[in-house]
Amino acid sequence: MKTLLSSVCMLLACVTSLQAQSSSDSLSILAQYQKFIQVYTAKDYSQCVNIGSQLQKRLEHPNVLYKLAQCQCQSGLTQQSLALLGQLAVLRLPYQPEENENFQALTTHKNFLKIREQFAQNRQPVQNSSKAFELSDPLLIPEGIATTSQGEQFFIGSLAKNKIASYTPLAGEHDWVASQQDGMFSVLGMKVSKDGQSLWVCSASERDSLNGYSGIFQYNISTGKLRHKYLLDNKTGAHLFNDIVITRNNAVYFTDSKGGQVLTIQPNTNQIVPLLKEVDFIYPNGIAMDEKEENLYVADLTGLTCIELTTGNYYRIATNQVTYLNGIDGLYIYKGTLVAIQDSGNNDDRIIRLYLDKDKKKLVKAQTLQSFHPDFVIPTTGTIVGDEFFYIANSQLRNLNPDGSYTNSEKLKKPLILKLKLSPKI
Repeated sequence: MKTLLSSVCMLLACVTSLQAQSSSDSLSILAQYQKFIQVYTAKDYSQCVNIGSQLQKRLEHPNVLYKLAQCQCQSGLTQQSLALLGQLAVLRLPYQPEENENFQALTTHKNFLKIREQFAQNRQPVQNSSKAFELSDPLLIPEGIATTSQGEQFFIGSLAKNKIASYTPLAGEHDWVASQQDGMFSVLGMKVSKDGQSLWVCSASERDSLNGYSGIFQYNISTGKLRHKYLLDNKTGAHLFNDIVITRNNAVYFTDSKGGQVLTIQPNTNQIVPLLKEVDFIYPNGIAMDEKEENLYVADLTGLTCIELTTGNYYRIATNQVTYLNGIDGLYIYKGTLVAIQDSGNNDDRIIRLYLDKDKKKLVKAQTLQSFHPDFVIPTTGTIVGDEFFYIANSQLRNLNPDGSYTNSEKLKKPLILKLKLSPKI
């Protein structure tokens, strides 16, 4: 789930939400980022360069690099600023530095003109999506979507109304889990089990005394009845269960964004336990599992991490200067590649397919499948049916406040599900 606020606010919010649970290193990064934003906002460019240069070594987030380049330019560090902008352009960021007054000193520089042209190329829209279906309620604020294996039935979760809607091509839509049924909180990531019998649901509350409560709900698809519910309260720290994957033998792995961890529920147990006790992520979000069920891929603010389930080893996937790996929400496996819904930290969302090397340790190719769609309003998650990717195009989640109220509710549009054909390997 993308934050209800900007990416900047999400990072700052992480400082408190992870405070009771995360390692000193994670907290140090977040605290350093908080200080970086403070001096950037105060236009203390010299301090911004000092702090940002150190932060860059630990958090290569586009938002950090772009602001650092601005501060370098304002501090007279022209070559450093140009080099950083060039790096962002190579990574396919869609920025428009020519419209940013902080780069005014660069506008006549020969290298800046080349960099500007590269950014302009990065902003060329890629349009491959078409309408799959639309839901009737503009106030739904959908975040998670799942489907049965052949696409006979879709499940769409609501952040605002604490419910799950069902959609079928023949019967249309209806409430499948009613609002707050079974103690349901806001609905986030969902997956159908490999045997097609269960719908597994991530749910979390950000309201009042239940803020920081989170649960995993397992439903019988045939009957719609609750099978199991696994909850964590907020007594030892806040939780936000975000996205989920399930193995063939019903081992469950899911991200806890506020807890900074990947958690698991193993078959025949009723316990939620950390998968890697010594590892803390910074707002872990999307999660995917390869076809052999050997590796998990986890997206957080720093990029992508691969976890080997058989050994417990883990490592950061290197960008290899192909493209950026931050800002990923929904994350999926398709024929040995990763499909991701991603933004740049500048609300420029895209659907991208990522190709890793044979060791799964670095990125070798990236293919943009969709970008700059006119109906995009914070696309969040999707689901793969055969060779097609169905995804929520307009979650509109920043119109939902943490207390459950809406901002500009009269401007909300009906939830739109788009689909695109997943191309063969490039």
